[in-house]
Amino acid sequence: MQGQTSVINNNRIYNASSSIMLQGALTIQKTDLAGNVIFTRMVLFGTSFPTISIKKMITSGDKLYIVGNINPGSATDALLLVVDTNVTIPAVYAKSYGTAAGKEDFYDILQASNTDLVMVGHSTVPTTTIGVDRYVPFVVRVAVGTGIPVYQKIYDDTYSKFCYSVVEDAANNSLFISGAMQSSNSTHIFKITDDALGNVVTSKNMYFTSQSMNVKKLQVYGTKVFMIGGDPSNNLMTVETDLTLNSIVMPKYYTNFKYHDMVKV
Repeated sequence: MQGQTSVINNNRIYNASSSIMLQGALTIQKTDLAGNVIFTRMVLFGTSFPTISIKKMITSGDKLYIVGNINPGSATDALLLVVDTNVTIPAVYAKSYGTAAGKEDFYDILQASNTDLVMVGHSTVPTTTIGVDRYVPFVVRVAVGTGIPVYQKIYDDTYSKFCYSVVEDAANNSLFISGAMQSSNSTHIFKITDDALGNVVTSKNMYFTSQSMNVKKLQVYGTKVFMIGGDPSNNLMTVETDLTLNSIVMPKYYTNFKYHDMVKV
């Protein structure tokens, strides 16, 4: 298996999976909440997209927006696949995004308030040590109907960083992005403008006394940003900050729980 992801929307459960045995294809299934199959199909994207690995999916109506990568290995590019589960030919479009020197991968996607898609992940930068790469945040914003980039950006502050999550604060024209750092006992978060520029407003590298943190989910609640994820053993961790990233509440650890997801209630 090269990847599997699910999402619930409008009383429907959508499942997508990719396999190394199914070159250039996804298996898509839509069911009702009782598990009755409404739609199931193998969706073909062609030889330009051979080995597909998927990480995250969101929905808008009956359309699915799925991100991950193609060609895992030396020539990896980040990938966006769009599928319509309400038509005979479900493949809408497929787009890859990358740099000439790096290997890119998407881990999260959201649809912004202006309908653009924003995808985050990381790219690699070669170091002076052969076979050792440094990771840098990779963010792409595209028009939802075409996948044509509004911008494609690398955010490099010389630290090695992964990106796994993005959340929109539409009221304040902001996007927050987070993930993990290769430095010990640390994590990071940064804030960019929620527009066609994607300029950095502020960023914060956080250093803890005991554990590193992989941030897998961000959520904005009023004037606070919550970061949720896990330590290296995948024990649940949470960190709270404000919209300026100045007020940091150090992490809480929940050693009897494992990280899965967080929803706003």
